[in-house]
Amino acid sequence: MRSAVNIMEAADVLESKHRRLFFWRQRPPGFDSVRAEIEQRARSQMSNGSAACRYQDLSGQVARKIDRLVFQVLAIRQTGRQFDLKVTYHPRVSQWVSDGGKRDSWEKFEDCHTEHVQSYEWYGVELLLREEVLKSDGA
Repeated sequence: MRSAVNIMEAADVLESKHRRLFFWRQRPPGFDSVRAEIEQRARSQMSNGSAACRYQDLSGQVARKIDRLVFQVLAIRQTGRQFDLKVTYHPRVSQWVSDGGKRDSWEKFEDCHTEHVQSYEWYGVELLLREEVLKSDGA
């Protein structure tokens, strides 16, 4: 089992110098299938030109609209039929988080909930995205 993954292939968005390795210590059941579904959905949205997300801070105010959001799901924790997802983002998004003085804070996306996840140890990841997932292993 490999202990690292590369950021999702998106040559037109990510340059090779921005590719980094991220590590996890635990992989919950259903990780691969849920990750694949989320990434497929993201690719589909990008190809349809609708990948822009309304980026919200914890107060619920729209802080920034991110175009061509690129991410890879690194780890998942299932809670009922919801999954807490830890993800990487396009470097421009991470840079904005850093510039805004919010590095290591927890952000939420529209129609999603944010929760501090302590059941895993994470490396090199800034944000948490929680999203409803209808499919999972065994579901």
